[in-house]
Amino acid sequence: MDQRSMSGAGNASSETALSASAISTCFRSFRVPDTNACLAIFDLNCPVFFAPEERVDYAAFLAGEPATYELWLSGGCIVGAFGLTPGEAGSARLNWILLDPAAKGAGAGAAMMRRAIGRAHGVGAKHID
Repeated sequence: MDQRSMSGAGNASSETALSASAISTCFRSFRVPDTNACLAIFDLNCPVFFAPEERVDYAAFLAGEPATYELWLSGGCIVGAFGLTPGEAGSARLNWILLDPAAKGAGAGAAMMRRAIGRAHGVGAKHID
């Protein structure tokens, strides 16, 4: 069993394409026990989207228990994450966006962006940085 499964919020294997329509999906807030699963997704995105050296920064971000960091779960597995924090007046800032490469094409990225836009509008932001 890999670290992602042991955290209680496993992850899809890279051989399995995820289908948002066929599997139960939801968003929920990040919790400290999710750290290993999030770091595993980070690692899957190196070096294409993140430099391996950024892992230390991401781990520190997670250790700070970010209140506005959300996870996208599919079939009980964490497949993506993003944070939305207040920016300058009328804006919100999107940070640490991660998606399991196995979820590519399953609509998870689009769902996360719809969620981020909805949350930004909910706090009065007119745009996202």
